[in-house]
Amino acid sequence: MVERHERLKIWQKSYDLAKDLMQVTERFPRPQQRDGLASEIRQTALSLIRTVMLANSTQGTAVNQDLDEEIDYLQVTVRLARDLRYISIGQYELLAGKIIELGKMNNGWMKAKRA
Repeated sequence: MVERHERLKIWQKSYDLAKDLMQVTERFPRPQQRDGLASEIRQTALSLIRTVMLANSTQGTAVNQDLDEEIDYLQVTVRLARDLRYISIGQYELLAGKIIELGKMNNGWMKAKRA
């Protein structure tokens, strides 16, 4: 039986990261809010949550591989925000740590699905 996604640690961490990113991106420059980097980060964070839910409802690892790509993309967009000085180095380190943790959790999940 498939476990409810809300009980999955990776879902909880993805949800918490999305909340953090929503708050952080509120402080981005106005031109970035609607169709810029802030919007892209928000959409990717929300997509991450949805992909965790999909991965939970499938047996194979294909969706987990998609999740891995989304995690990588989120890492790049958050790094770009740091390089453009939209977020501080401290904020970046905190967010990057959470993103890396999601990647590790997903890799463990894929290994468990293959076993």
